[in-house]
Amino acid sequence: MDVLFYLSISILIAVVFCYVAFIAKNNMQKSELDGFDLKMATVGTAKQKEQEKEVLSYQKKFDDFTSIFKSYGFASNVFAFMEKETLPDVWFKRFDLNARSKEVGLSGEADDMSVFSKQLAGFEKNKYVKSVSLLSSNLEESTKVDFTLSLVLDPGIFNYASESLLSTTTSQTEAIIQPSANK
Repeated sequence: MDVLFYLSISILIAVVFCYVAFIAKNNMQKSELDGFDLKMATVGTAKQKEQEKEVLSYQKKFDDFTSIFKSYGFASNVFAFMEKETLPDVWFKRFDLNARSKEVGLSGEADDMSVFSKQLAGFEKNKYVKSVSLLSSNLEESTKVDFTLSLVLDPGIFNYASESLLSTTTSQTEAIIQPSANK
């Protein structure tokens, strides 16, 4: 019993000693950092310090703009995709875009069940759509179909607008070149 008591006392003393050593080391490093901050405050002229603040504010604005631009890229590619892939008799009322999970929540209306089925099949067969989840659908008295669905998109959607533009340009170029080749 005495051995356990003396062992626990020695462990307690070791812990207290380590704590005191840690606090002392922490205070020494803090004073070194404070000294370094004082030295940095004396480096440079007032004009240079003001220019540094201005550069840092521009850097913050640039970072904010980059974030906004990345969000815009996802949204513009998704809207270009939806514009091209949506059938004429389907209307979307609500879009919920999540760039992080690459998920798009949609709710809308289709003229009838046949058009709605074709729209779902088109999404399911598209290379940019990883999965389609039908959350709800209601057939109204006027044969219109109200629906809510979720699309999980492939990361390739981020290149959708540039790929679409490239294929349009290529087909327009081929249409221009072929008539002159036949002459």
